[in-house]
Amino acid sequence: MDRVAAAWERITDDLRRHQQRTIYRASMGLPPTPWAPRPQPLAEAARVRLGLSQATTTEPWRLLLNKALRVEADKHPHVQLLVRDGMDQVERQVAELSYTSSL
Repeated sequence: MDRVAAAWERITDDLRRHQQRTIYRASMGLPPTPWAPRPQPLAEAARVRLGLSQATTTEPWRLLLNKALRVEADKHPHVQLLVRDGMDQVERQVAELSYTSSL
């Protein structure tokens, strides 16, 4: 785990940690820095599409997670949640996410 963590840190540094943090904050609707004013509310921004491909939906906790995600997404009219079942096939999950990102 230490080797993996060290490798992840190197990758993060190579990809510019600050730039990644800025992109992450923007994707969450947050300002570039914690002390900056917040951007326009997400409800006023473009529609947000979230895609989730579960490895499988045969496990009860995954079904509950999907249900909870749908309930929360329904509270936000600007959010479109797409949940797919990968049926224990990594290739299927990749294809599903590639398809939903092109919608």
